[in-house]
Order: sequence, then C-alpha cells, then structure tokens
Amino acid sequence: MRKLPSLVLLVGLLGCLSVWADSIQITDGISGTNSGSDGSCAANCDFTPNNLLVGTDVGLYITSKSKSAAEELLVFFVPNDTTDLLGGVNPLGTIGLYNSSLAAISETTSSTFATPTNASAFGLGTGSLAYSGADGFFGSITSSSGSDKPADDLGIGLSSSINMSNVTSESNSGTDTFGVYVFLITANMGGQDLLDIKIADGLPQGTFVSTVTDTGLANPNSSAGVAESPGGHLGSVVPEPSSMLLLGSGLLFVCVKLRKKLVRS
Repeated sequence: MRKLPSLVLLVGLLGCLSVWADSIQITDGISGTNSGSDGSCAANCDFTPNNLLVGTDVGLYITSKSKSAAEELLVFFVPNDTTDLLGGVNPLGTIGLYNSSLAAISETTSSTFATPTNASAFGLGTGSLAYSGADGFFGSITSSSGSDKPADDLGIGLSSSINMSNVTSESNSGTDTFGVYVFLITANMGGQDLLDIKIADGLPQGTFVSTVTDTGLANPNSSAGVAESPGGHLGSVVPEPSSMLLLGSGLLFVCVKLRKKLVRS
C-alpha cells in the first residue's frame, strides 16, 4: 500500500507530460532538416521558435502516432501591418502531405481564406477581433501584453501559451502591431505526418505563425514558427517613399536631357 502514492505521482507526471508535449509543430516544411541547429527543421522541431527562414516553405507536423486531423487553421501575425495586403490573392500555393519517413502521400488538399462561416466549427470570429470581410484578414492587434492571448482575440483554440508578449519578442521586429490572417486548410493528416505548404513570395520578416486543428491540436509557443530571414512579402510590393522620390528624380533628369537634345536639333 505504501507504493500507492508513488503510483499516483507517476500517473500525475505522465498527465503533465501529455499536456506539455507539442502535439503539433510549425516547421520549415519538407525543405527543412531534422537537425538544423538554427531552428530550420522538417520534423520534431522545438527551437522556441522554429526558424522558417524567408517563409517560402511552412510545415505542420503532428508529433504523436495516435493523433490526426482533417482541417487545420493556419494563422499569420504580420508585423507593422494594419491593412489587408492580399487583394483577394491566396498566398498559399501547393500543399503536399508526407509520412514519418518524409515520403509523399497521395492525398487531396486545399486551402482558402478562413471566415466566421467556413470555420465556425473552430469558433473563428467569436473573439474580440472582427472579420474584415475579405482575405481571411481579422484586422490588427497592437499589444505586447502577456495577458492578451490570440486564442481569445480570434475565438479559436490556439495554445494558451501563446500571448502577445511572446509574439512580439519572438518576432524580433521592433513592433507590437501585427496584422492577423487566418487560412483554412483541408488535409487528412495522420500521426507523424508532415503537411508542407509552399508560399511563393514567402512571408514578411518577423511573421509569427501558429496553428490549430479540428481535433484540438495546437502548437505551443516553443514550436511556433517565425520567418527570421528578410526577402518575403504578402501581396504586391509598394515602393517606399524614398524609392519613389529617387524614381521621380531620375525621370525628371531624363526629361530635361531629352528636351535639351530636341532644342539643339
């Protein structure tokens, strides 16, 4: 009978481990490496956060053999963004599914902008953020508070370990303002499957990425993803004011030279 407390303690510890375990992770997709010390990783990634490089390849990896999902919400927190950048164009490209050996699985997959209607089963749109009406854009969050949780802002089951304090710090973008985009992916994922999502233009540097599935799998902050390298963007690239000024000056110079040449002739 004296062994009973030890048994209870063991059961309790196992329960805690199951809560702490990363049931699903954001990874660098099929292009990642399993041992990337910089956080670039295909599977079993826990680098706090995982490095998505420029963000042209994003993966969702289910860590447990016994877990599965049929639909997944993918959420982007884009730094310094207060307006919809997408203009009706879904940036998610080819979506592939791979098994634990990273061999391709023949499976029909799709993605679309998530809305309070098509993602009602997730609770999307029941939080404090209002849907803009287009492109899966739910406006922006300006906060660096540890008590401000995106799960509450969107009304979905993102991990409670993710708050705006760690979104801001992990992004390392020098801002606490983030545009929020949500995408609905349909893909039948089994245990230890990797869902690989191509994004042709990548993601703006500092974009924080998280996910939740229809079966309640959600990555903790320790296995979220961040596009840590420059070069990616969402939507069309708008020249900065300094670039516009330089372009205008160049055109003026060409016009003056052309006018002088015409007068001389």
